[in-house]
Amino acid sequence: MLARPTQKATLLLRSALLRVPARAFGKRASKPGDANTLDVDSYDPWAHHSTFTLSWGSGKEGKLGHGTTASKSRTTVIPRLNDVSVRALACGAMHTVAIVDSPQPQTVHAWGCNFYSQAGHVSEPTGFFVEDEEGDQVLNPTPIYGLEDFRVAEIASGDFHSLALTAPREEQPPGSESGGGKVYTWGAGLLGHNDEVYDANPQPVRYFQDIRREVVAIGANANYSLAVARAETKSETTTHAPIPTENEVYVWGYLRSHTGELLKALSPVVVQASLGSFTEKAVCGYESFAVLSTRLDDGTRIRTLSVFGLGKREQPRKTTLETKAGWLGWLKGAPGEQDRVLPEHKTFKKLPDYPPSWEVPLLKTVYPFEPILQVPVEITVADLALGPGFVVILEDSGSIHLLELPWASDLGSRNETRHQLWRLGIELPNNARARNIVLGPNSLHCRTTEGGVYVWTPERNHSDGDAPLDLFDSLKMQRGSWDRVIERDVKILAGGWDHWAAFVDRRRYTLFRKNGTI
Repeated sequence: MLARPTQKATLLLRSALLRVPARAFGKRASKPGDANTLDVDSYDPWAHHSTFTLSWGSGKEGKLGHGTTASKSRTTVIPRLNDVSVRALACGAMHTVAIVDSPQPQTVHAWGCNFYSQAGHVSEPTGFFVEDEEGDQVLNPTPIYGLEDFRVAEIASGDFHSLALTAPREEQPPGSESGGGKVYTWGAGLLGHNDEVYDANPQPVRYFQDIRREVVAIGANANYSLAVARAETKSETTTHAPIPTENEVYVWGYLRSHTGELLKALSPVVVQASLGSFTEKAVCGYESFAVLSTRLDDGTRIRTLSVFGLGKREQPRKTTLETKAGWLGWLKGAPGEQDRVLPEHKTFKKLPDYPPSWEVPLLKTVYPFEPILQVPVEITVADLALGPGFVVILEDSGSIHLLELPWASDLGSRNETRHQLWRLGIELPNNARARNIVLGPNSLHCRTTEGGVYVWTPERNHSDGDAPLDLFDSLKMQRGSWDRVIERDVKILAGGWDHWAAFVDRRRYTLFRKNGTI
């Protein structure tokens, strides 16, 4: 791996090697726009627009998309995305990505930190060995060139990289050279290209084409990526209960074994334990990933949740986030306190913590490890998310369940009672029903069927300097409360470590209001 820049003296090397000029590949370079003139703090998008996007939390490196690096304790409009339709949002550690559908043809936009090209911007160089600071912050949503010629179905972001999945072939525009089910990656880390080169230009992960697989879903977190892929569609007849065609789970990047050993995969490797079943959903946590799958056992259809990677740790994991007590208290705030400045010590460090490549064992072809936990799932799962040492599962009825992972030092134990699903009695206010969840290291956000957004705020531990309770303990003991963030009409909700984004679509509401039906 190329050495990561840690001092000013290494910036020339970074410009020459880590940041590949877009024109070197015959592509246009996306350019971050000028700062917005709109006063986002006083502007009310609800009164002027039927569609808009909000963001809040830490504004470090411009990842909120407001044209500045200011942090926001309340939801604030992203001016560049007013009156456009956003189909997907994804948040990394210090950047944000969106699929923008209208009014222009679909494009993928990104903003925030671009120090490792994760925002997909490459400024036009004036010389090869010229220091390039302009593109390190993309303060407004800016198109990523290289993805505009075909329809993108999904996006995902890790800490310092992103992925895009193309829609099926039948949904591609006429004349598109891209087939369906292809994965493109850009940013830092191991991007699946069988090398260790960082790139601002989205490049296809050709491994799936080489083995004739079509990718149907993607995910990312931390410094690794995940994809669910299938072979060409085949029809089978069976006398058993109907089950969809089998598919496979692949991962690549920096991965953890069940013992905590750090491994790397330069190209996708298949998760051996996923073979022979149909994956309904796969999600990525920071040091583990979960697969919800269905298989046939003696003619009976069985749904299982399997978690791979590292279990709970005795000591907090080392991350790029400097966590301090009081972050959620600041975010919640009192009406007279919500405009105070976010303390700098609650923001991210600038650089990812990648180890030297020669110190990390290499995985090839197969991820051979068994799941650290497998539990039968008899409920209808609407959504699930992985936290540090636990899983949150949202039932279709809106009930929230909690599953604790085994301790990393105690994976030989099989305490079945401990690892059953716990149904939590933390109902949303006003009989609201949760539709999907976004889980961060210290927060749980829920989007309701009406499009409202609520955040779970843990109680403070008065015996520990008034610091908030650990999120898992707060959920398990039901010591906390729901606070409303957005009242209604949110269609898409996404979150990172300390910032969040939501797309609001009020077109149906506006139409009814004009017709006098509400």
